[in-house]
Amino acid sequence: MSDTDVRPSSPRPLSDADYRRLFEGAPNRYLVMTPDWRIVAVSDAYLRATGTRREEMIGRLAGDDAVPVNPDDNPQAAAIYESMAKVVETGEVDVMPFHRYDLQHPESGCGEYQEHVWSIVNSPVFGPDGKVQYVIHRVEDVTDVARQQRSAAEQEKLTAELAQRANLLELDVAMRIAELRQSYRDLHQANKELHAIQSDLERQVEVRTADLKRRNHDLEQIAYAASHDLQEPLRAVAGYCQLLMLDYASDLPSGASDYLEKAVQGAQRMSAMIKGILLFARATNSAEPLQSIDANLCFLDALASLEAVIHETNATVMRGELPTVDSDRVLLTQLLQNLIGNALKYRSDRPVVVMVNARRNGEEWLFSVADNGLGIPFDSRERVFSMFKRMHTGRTIPGTGIGLPLCRQIVEHHGGRIWIESKEGEGTTVHFTLPIRE
Repeated sequence: MSDTDVRPSSPRPLSDADYRRLFEGAPNRYLVMTPDWRIVAVSDAYLRATGTRREEMIGRLAGDDAVPVNPDDNPQAAAIYESMAKVVETGEVDVMPFHRYDLQHPESGCGEYQEHVWSIVNSPVFGPDGKVQYVIHRVEDVTDVARQQRSAAEQEKLTAELAQRANLLELDVAMRIAELRQSYRDLHQANKELHAIQSDLERQVEVRTADLKRRNHDLEQIAYAASHDLQEPLRAVAGYCQLLMLDYASDLPSGASDYLEKAVQGAQRMSAMIKGILLFARATNSAEPLQSIDANLCFLDALASLEAVIHETNATVMRGELPTVDSDRVLLTQLLQNLIGNALKYRSDRPVVVMVNARRNGEEWLFSVADNGLGIPFDSRERVFSMFKRMHTGRTIPGTGIGLPLCRQIVEHHGGRIWIESKEGEGTTVHFTLPIRE
């Protein structure tokens, strides 16, 4: 039987039975079907390859019976059907390329599959009317040939890939070495430039530090001299006014004594402001290095300085257990003294109560000085930390407006923060923090 199309040689066309007799004993794998895919003949070799029986195949439509089930649902099965349909449509022989299609091992009882590669030819058989009457599907196992071809091709491909990888690796190594050399040169140059910048910055810091120290010293001397020089005229003004009131009280016209008294009070206020400015200027510049200080001792020092005012106002000043902090005893005492003193000055008509507390808050100590005094309006809570800015209460309260700015300077000198929480008519709490340095 030729692999090409089969043309009828006699008026009588071959029947299905004729094709069964022709192909049943054929040594090759043949399958004969009608254009509507009904199987009419199958060779013994095909039955052995597919593991089927002739009575199961004859008369059935070609499907999984014609092309055995493949475990990977190989798309090549669809290609086989497309090839046979093409033969019916065109009437031409279709030779398919080699393709893999595994079959179940005949001796396997657990569904194991063997690799198979097939050569497939689909040929038409024409009837008397010139139309395709049958399609002969012939398959040949070319697994060994394909393996040899594949092995040679794979070896050649592998050799080419290895050569290409070696070339790429050599090129990559050369590029990396060049990059490393350039990086080393760049790093060396950057280190030189960085060292030069660092040296220049160090020189600038040294110069500016020395300049700041000199300026601070000069400002301190100027402030001290100015305060000393200004205090003398103020003392003279106040002294002469007081002498006038003592020596010529009977001779002074009506109202003159009041004028002189106001002049004395103004001179005294000016003197207090000058002292406050000097204290503000020297507070942190003359401070000692920070060291461990028991805040309870600073609290007691502050109470000793305020003893007369506390007695005069009949105030109750209490404290919780205060911690040991890194500070300067003079500065911390001045800070607590100013805050407690403000609470005593801005008192209400209620009995005065002041409470000083502290607790750890993460990496800092959080202090609070709370009172039950007049309170501070919301829009004044930041303004009162400015120099000479005081809260207006409607009554005369002594002071210079330097206390809270001095408190902020002391707290910031320690690296902390200070702020106010208050409600008018109910009291004020001043919070400040001091960093914990392990």
